[in-house]
Amino acid sequence: MKKILAFAMAAVLMLGLAACGGSGASAPASSAAGSASASSGASGQDSAGGTSVVEEIQEKGVLTMMTATGFPPFEYLGEDGKPAGVDIDLAQLVADELGVELEVLDMDFNLLIESLKSGKGQLIAAGMTATPERAEQIDFSITYTLNGLILLVPKGSDIKTADDLAGKNIAVQESTTAHIYAQEELGIEPLAFKNANECATAVMGGKADAAILDKVPAQTLAMANPDALETVEQLLTEEEMAMGVAKGKKARRFRKYLALIGRRESISVASMAQAMGLSVRKVCDDLQDMLDEGVIPTGYLDVGGGRLVLNDEGLREEPPAPAPEKQAEKPPAGMEREDAVLMEIREVNDAIADEVMSRKIDRIGEITGKIFAYLREKPDKEGQLRSFLGYYLPTTLKILRAYAQMEAQGIEGENIKSAKARIEGMMDKVVDGFEKQLDKLFQDDAMDIRTDVEVLERMLEKDGLGEQGMTMGGT
Repeated sequence: MKKILAFAMAAVLMLGLAACGGSGASAPASSAAGSASASSGASGQDSAGGTSVVEEIQEKGVLTMMTATGFPPFEYLGEDGKPAGVDIDLAQLVADELGVELEVLDMDFNLLIESLKSGKGQLIAAGMTATPERAEQIDFSITYTLNGLILLVPKGSDIKTADDLAGKNIAVQESTTAHIYAQEELGIEPLAFKNANECATAVMGGKADAAILDKVPAQTLAMANPDALETVEQLLTEEEMAMGVAKGKKARRFRKYLALIGRRESISVASMAQAMGLSVRKVCDDLQDMLDEGVIPTGYLDVGGGRLVLNDEGLREEPPAPAPEKQAEKPPAGMEREDAVLMEIREVNDAIADEVMSRKIDRIGEITGKIFAYLREKPDKEGQLRSFLGYYLPTTLKILRAYAQMEAQGIEGENIKSAKARIEGMMDKVVDGFEKQLDKLFQDDAMDIRTDVEVLERMLEKDGLGEQGMTMGGT
């Protein structure tokens, strides 16, 4: 599982690196524009035809990653005194895919973003939470782990919740989400340290009554010091970790195009050029790139008419009011949102004759039903599904509706044939993405079980009851 995740991250980060600097870098996974920024790295060159960051890295032969050690298991100093950990392993995968050496710069966490912006390295891999504030300065990869803040306290401490922190000395890692949480949510001015290791040392030495840390590092430190430390497992926050790359010009330009297009079914290229301050030819080139790279999933450029068309029914500036006879049936009274979505998936599938497409849509419906069932059992997890519910699911349905509409025309003109082929070609990726979303929901559960098993093993061995040991698969 670890290798699969590593290779997936390598592929996505390579796209981000190709996009940054002269083109576009990947945005947070929760952003609808993320697909635009990730895809925009295909050429890896800016509008002036400059060299891409990937080409510069390959020419130099080195990918420079920046991190902040002291945050195990993501980054720490190994026995040889060099940075090691999950993030370093993932960055090495990226370097291997590029065919270059990996250079790791270790620095204070609060220097990472400015160092990336100033060009000291091309990649941040430091257990960083992808916050909206940070996303204004840099672009992020896909989320590679779900995380959250918990308390690390002395063994046998009376501190059981955040409410017990009033009047206490609290340790945090400087410039992290824990630092912000202590100040803004708890109204506490904490003791700020360079890394999680120093926070744990402060707690063990009595300098701090507790530390607010990310869940996995806190658990790792507690297991490394079982006689001195323990964790309070109640999550204070839920967060998404990602890697950072520099923002790119092409990504920002693509996002502006998407904002201009909005919900229109067609739009004048000249009007877009005027709004963007670019030539008509440049806008046409960009729009064709967006179509070719799947940033705009359906549509075509009507060069003669000077318009971008996203609906084969006609050229209209605004989406038409739906005809009464074509309005979707309202779900029965009391039907939940999930049931209405599943009904729509079935209706779209019934309208599509292609058997291969139909089987894949069946799978999408099956996975979506399981995701909704999980959400009904654990409604507090809805925050983890923001991107899925707000973008991926409705966009997939929109594309499938367009496919059914084109299939119903009964003709195979060049434009319809090309658009249908594009949709058919992306379906395996969509199904795979939905399956990964379902699997991702159980990541915390699996991590909690693994941690419980490891602690149980340690206790059995400590009490002389673990001669044969207990093991759990996974790495």
